[in-house]
Amino acid sequence: MNLTTPPPVEPLDPEFSTDLRHHLVRRVRKKHHLPFWIPVLAAACGIAIVVACGILIARPGGHAGPAGQPTAELTDQSLDLGAATSTQAQASARSCLASLSIGHRTDPIPAKSLDPKTIKLRSAHWIKALGLPGQTRQLVQTFSTANGLWVFCVDGKWQSYVQAGDDQGNPSDGIYSSSLQWSGLPDASTTTLRAFFSLTSRPSVAQVEIRLRGARGTTPWSVAKIVDGAGYVAAALPSPASQHGPVQADVRALDKAGNVVYSETFNDN
Repeated sequence: MNLTTPPPVEPLDPEFSTDLRHHLVRRVRKKHHLPFWIPVLAAACGIAIVVACGILIARPGGHAGPAGQPTAELTDQSLDLGAATSTQAQASARSCLASLSIGHRTDPIPAKSLDPKTIKLRSAHWIKALGLPGQTRQLVQTFSTANGLWVFCVDGKWQSYVQAGDDQGNPSDGIYSSSLQWSGLPDASTTTLRAFFSLTSRPSVAQVEIRLRGARGTTPWSVAKIVDGAGYVAAALPSPASQHGPVQADVRALDKAGNVVYSETFNDN
């Protein structure tokens, strides 16, 4: 921009423009040595600038800023980082199957279903790790084994599993099972308060989301896709729970059309 040549300005009412120009020129020239046309431009555009700023400040639905004025909405953050390799998925599936074999279950899993040689990978993808010091991503996967065993794992640890013949019913919201867990509670010495949510669902459910709300902050919605009927998502507040007071976790699941089919709020106690 050439500061010695003023840009074109749409003319205002002559009398109104003159009053504003004289007022601004007197104030600005006392404090700043600016090209003479800048106060004129400010006078010509001043009303439009004030109106635009008023619209931004009064934007409904924003989060309160330092002076109690709403600011822009927090942007949702996608946790999805892409597919894992077959080698990564196989190694994680073997670890998961080993942890499943020593898990507690009222109806024992047939030994052949726990044979790692029968593993058939179904899905495996990485998501961004939140609130896990030293860890940048997590592996979310599903696989099946002999006798129709279906297993859902995260980082080599099982979240849910279904044997052939298990009755999962026909839930109206499409969610077969779900679980929310907290970490960082009640130990106030921890540096992060974290919540993670896992679910199994019908194919029509495509996405799961979570956010945390505390007295001193709210996280954006963490968003993760649901693959092969398995979803896992996490959120974290970067300070001990004692600094946030009571915290709530809002969880929701959406179908392929973007409609919320499941929503629930969990307390941290």
